[in-house]
Amino acid sequence: MKTPGNACMVSKLISKVAMSSESDCETAGPSCASTSYGTGALSSGQKLDQAQALNLFYQHFPVTVDGQSIKKKDRLLIAGKHERFCYDKWRSQQGKMRRDYVIAHFPRREPTARRVEIYIERQNWEKNKVKVEDVLRYWRPSSNADTTRYNKAIMKLVKSQKWKGLYIASDPVKGRKVMTTRTFAKGEVICDYHGLPISGKQGKKLLAATDEDEMGYLYFYKDVSGKTCCIDAKTVPCPCHPEMDTIGRRINHSRKRRNIKGQLQQFEEDGEVWNVILFIAKRDIPVQEELLFDYGVSRKYFGGEREDLERLDS
Repeated sequence: MKTPGNACMVSKLISKVAMSSESDCETAGPSCASTSYGTGALSSGQKLDQAQALNLFYQHFPVTVDGQSIKKKDRLLIAGKHERFCYDKWRSQQGKMRRDYVIAHFPRREPTARRVEIYIERQNWEKNKVKVEDVLRYWRPSSNADTTRYNKAIMKLVKSQKWKGLYIASDPVKGRKVMTTRTFAKGEVICDYHGLPISGKQGKKLLAATDEDEMGYLYFYKDVSGKTCCIDAKTVPCPCHPEMDTIGRRINHSRKRRNIKGQLQQFEEDGEVWNVILFIAKRDIPVQEELLFDYGVSRKYFGGEREDLERLDS
């Protein structure tokens, strides 16, 4: 029977149930839409298409490199029947993000499969792990060389002169030449032009006493301040590598068929500044191709202009 007293009791009971539900929701964790996901969670009467569900999914589960897998009950709460579609998209985006993250660790020299594998293992990604073959397939040299990690890696190679993918071969006409044993991508660091750093004035005196066919062993360039400097690869052995024939000094000349170019890179280590001339691939270079760069009486310095002997006299 409907009486004012019964109606009052029913009202109080409903209020208690509602308060109890709110209390349970506060301790339920991520599966509770009203607390963890807010008003954006999918209600029982709400219908979303795939695009709307995906947008809502990304809002609640931003894609990050270190993001963990999402439980199915939480995916269902947000995307409903589109949870599998949304989660597949989410995993795909994270996979690409992680792949690019690994690639960024090797900015200018293509890594070996083993080095990539070791770096991936260090990330401790239990699920949605990056494949080594995908990293190697999509790897391209970075145009940004101004990174501490990159500087350390290149300086280590400059000091050791253990440039991989190259070898010095005999040639019946040229005597020596440098050949590739792997492909190099356009923009990739090949090796450095290694020798004794001397002043432009010292280089000029040495040049005057040098036969024409040995001029390529002297590399003149301008540093960042505009001062003329020289790398002397004519004086053998190199003081820092007395028992090694360094790769860069054996690269031959060609003005028309050159496939590498010089680039001045400054490194700082223990308060000392190093000027290093790096050879960069001008195009994709295949296996068993000879490396060639433009040298001779006139050469390009690394600001983009021509540097010739007359200019050195000034």
